[in-house]
Amino acid sequence: MLIEPDYLIKLSISLALVAIFYQLVLSRHTFYTWNRWYLLGYAALSFFIPLVDLSYEVSPEVWTQSTLAQAVPRVPELPNSTPIYYQPNGTVATPFQFVDYLLLLIGLGCLLMTIRFVIPWVAYLRIRRNATPVEVDYDVTIFHSDKDIVPFSFGKNIFFNPDKHTPEELRDIILHELVHVRQKHTLDVLFAELLCIVNWYNPFAWMIRHAIRQNLEFIADREVIEQGVDAREYQYLLLKVVGYTDFRVASPFNLSPLKQRILMMNKSKTARIHLFRFLFVLPLLAAVLVSFSSNTTLIKSLLNSKVEYINRSINRYTPGKKTMYMAGLLLDDITGRPIGDLPLTITIKHNRLGTYPIGTDIPDKTISISTNKKGYYFWSFDVQNMPNTPDTILSFHLKSDENVYSRFTTSMVFRKGIFNSDVLEVTFLKRKDDSESQMDWYRIFEEYLPPQNPVDAKEEIKKYLHDKLPLFAAEHELKAAFRKRYKNPKETITKFRNAYFNNSGNLLGYESFTEFFLDNKKVSYREVNSAFEDETTARLNAGKIQYQSALTDHYYFYTFRQYKDAPHPSMVKKEDVEWVDVEDFDLAVLQKEPYMLDGFRQTFGVGSNLMPLKEEIKRVAILKNDLARYYDKKLKKLWWIETRPASEVQGRPDFASAGAE
Repeated sequence: MLIEPDYLIKLSISLALVAIFYQLVLSRHTFYTWNRWYLLGYAALSFFIPLVDLSYEVSPEVWTQSTLAQAVPRVPELPNSTPIYYQPNGTVATPFQFVDYLLLLIGLGCLLMTIRFVIPWVAYLRIRRNATPVEVDYDVTIFHSDKDIVPFSFGKNIFFNPDKHTPEELRDIILHELVHVRQKHTLDVLFAELLCIVNWYNPFAWMIRHAIRQNLEFIADREVIEQGVDAREYQYLLLKVVGYTDFRVASPFNLSPLKQRILMMNKSKTARIHLFRFLFVLPLLAAVLVSFSSNTTLIKSLLNSKVEYINRSINRYTPGKKTMYMAGLLLDDITGRPIGDLPLTITIKHNRLGTYPIGTDIPDKTISISTNKKGYYFWSFDVQNMPNTPDTILSFHLKSDENVYSRFTTSMVFRKGIFNSDVLEVTFLKRKDDSESQMDWYRIFEEYLPPQNPVDAKEEIKKYLHDKLPLFAAEHELKAAFRKRYKNPKETITKFRNAYFNNSGNLLGYESFTEFFLDNKKVSYREVNSAFEDETTARLNAGKIQYQSALTDHYYFYTFRQYKDAPHPSMVKKEDVEWVDVEDFDLAVLQKEPYMLDGFRQTFGVGSNLMPLKEEIKRVAILKNDLARYYDKKLKKLWWIETRPASEVQGRPDFASAGAE
């Protein structure tokens, strides 16, 4: 669906506020040019306002603590719960719902309005074809027509029937239409028509259209009066020239009703002090942006949560547990809609540890289940039926059949007295024909214990997952939006909205709790990017950068390699190596300074960070100057620790040949 109902609702609200603010605050004043730009600017801006979510653009701490964010009510989003049903022929089907019919009706209305817009052009072309150009001045062409038409202008052309007006009347008419032409009022009129084509169902769009056209007449009337035309005679002329042109997109000389135009011509100019009224639109705009933003409670919980990836498997043992559950929600990656009636297969495998008699193998067991209409699947296992042997491990593998979606798999493991965790997941399935999306899944790791009775657990787990769904859906939408905006991220870390992504497009964490360390020093993500801005992708992948692979609080980066071949003997100078007596060596120094351990670089908080025991250390040296910079170009000093025989130390410099040993 190209246009979402939520967007149309927010667009309608925005246009309503534009129209109401104009009618209540601005329309009675003579700031016609200011009013023109207000009507055009904010009506156009209304199409983009629904796309802005301040809860992502503003700092999370500022957002959640903002009085305005908490005071302004949020415009609720329509639930997107219409299921997608899997078909036996390998396709998916989405049933038409009320919202779908409504969108179809809106689209049909736009089509009819477009036809309504095009038809009058036939009348214009007929008038243009039969009219005679009589004067061209400054790219403005005046046409005489023998048709019974009301004078009008369109683009750079002015049309009138000279036989119906006196020379004095024609002078005033031409002055009026020249204002429309020179100020390009046709563009305003075309915008107003387009606004009503797209928003034909919104009465406020028609109010804006009327206000735009009426305000253009106010501008033209004022310009004519300011050029010395007698106001009373001009008003009589307006009353005389009554009627409408067949071409609605034109700017006719006499646009009824005339009463308001005459009242505004006789109105005294509004004092410039009242221009401050236009500033009132700024807090109104802020309130609209806040009301269209995500729910503050959801944003706060999303920032404070640390959603785990499914590949960070953990196993938990719950004494006395009688039943294990494998349950979850399957949703479409693009639409977020639940996938109903999707066939799933559970394979149960028995695995034995150690030796056991031949012939005791238990064959695999296969069970078929499917999602319900809301994309929910549920399966329970009675752990009391588990073989009463400590060396037996039971594994459960859940997968979907091959269909329009990429294959979905997950697993659960049970071992008596060791681990028996439930597997509760929310998964967004990727369609096979979609190369840009990415299957996204979440496993619940909270200390949540469903009821032991499967009948009660089935409904409680379903409710529990649905309660968690908005949190996961918000993160899924964030990832999808990032992939759409950044096809190939260039930076090592990209900050998008309130989150951080790496150059592979993976979510690292959220601004509220994620920290970055560069060579054991806490830095901003920009400093990390700066440290690697000259590095090629190949070198980065070769080990120039390291970070933890799963979503976490801390990410450690380093600008050196953990292992390097032995330096050339010419680099190993005696003055660049200082040996330290092992008995005098203070092991605590390794907590603060970088060191090489048996040829592998170690830094506190980075890499494997191995810490040797004092009694294991055989040799200690300090590498200096160029020799230290060989291992890390930023260092002038690097500890060299050996716990193995010299021949077993990886990449050991040739200390002996340089007389440094």
